[in-house]
Amino acid sequence: MTIATVLALVTDDSRSESTLKTAVVVGQIFGAYVEALHVRASPESIVPVLAGGVSAKSVGLLLEGARASTAKRAERAHRLFQEVALKMSLPLTKVDAEPELGRFSMAWHETTGIESREIVQRGRLFDLTVLARPHDHHDHASSTVLTAALFETGRPILVAPPDAPATVGRRLMLAWNDTREAAAGVGAAMPFAAMADEVTVVSVTEGISGVDPSGIVRALARHGIAAVGQVLDHGKASVGTRLLAAAGERSCDLLVMGGYGHSRLQQLILGGVTNHVLKQAHVPLLMVH
Repeated sequence: MTIATVLALVTDDSRSESTLKTAVVVGQIFGAYVEALHVRASPESIVPVLAGGVSAKSVGLLLEGARASTAKRAERAHRLFQEVALKMSLPLTKVDAEPELGRFSMAWHETTGIESREIVQRGRLFDLTVLARPHDHHDHASSTVLTAALFETGRPILVAPPDAPATVGRRLMLAWNDTREAAAGVGAAMPFAAMADEVTVVSVTEGISGVDPSGIVRALARHGIAAVGQVLDHGKASVGTRLLAAAGERSCDLLVMGGYGHSRLQQLILGGVTNHVLKQAHVPLLMVH
C-alpha cells in the first residue's frame, strides 16, 4: 500500500509554490512520480458570448488577446516549476518516459481546456491530486476545481496550506464521525498512517452525542498502526474550529477527513465543518468523498 503517482495543479497564482512543494514532499516520502499540470484556458471559453452586430475583426482581436493572456499565465507557471526544481535540485523526467518504480521524479505537463474538466480526467489516473487552498468563499474558480477533483476523480485530494510544510504525515490526525466519508478518509490515509510517527483519531462531540473512536483505533491496530483515540467537546466553538485547534495542539502535519456534500445532484456545496476546515487549515488536508 503506497502512493506511486501524484498530480499537482500549477497555475500562475502565488499559492502554486506551496502546492508544488507539498507535492514534492509527498513524492519524496513515497518515491513517487510527481506530475505538475498546467491547464491553459481555451480562448473560446474565456471570451464572453457576443451579441449580434459585432464584427469578425472585433471577435478576432478578443480571441487574440485571450490567447496572449493564457500564454503569459502558462509561461509564469512553467517558470515557477523550473525555479522550484532548480532550487530543490529535483530529478526531472518527461510525461511519456518509461516509469522508474520507487524513484522520485517530476515532470511538467501542459494542456489546453477547461481546468475543472482536465483535473478530473487527469486526476483519475493518479493516486493523489494536490491542489491549492481557495482564498475564501469568493474564490469561485479554485473552489470549482477543488470540488470537481474531490467529487469526480474517485481519488483522494491533498489541499496544500498557504505555506509549504517541511513534512507531511509524520504526525497525522484522523477526524472520525463514523460515516462513509470518514471511513473513506481512513482508507486514503493508510499509506501515510503506516509511516507516521504518531496517529491520533479524534471525534468531536456535537451537542450531547459523540462517536467512540475506539473501534477504528482497533481496526488500525490490525494493520500495525498504533493510533490513539480521543473524544473532544467542542464547547462554544464550532466542530471545525475544534478540529483545527486539536491539530495545532498536537503539531500535526496532516489532517484527514471525508468530503461531505449536501447536494447529491450538483455536489457543489461542501458541508459546514468540511468547508470551515478547508478554508482555515494551515496544515495539509487529505480529503476523499
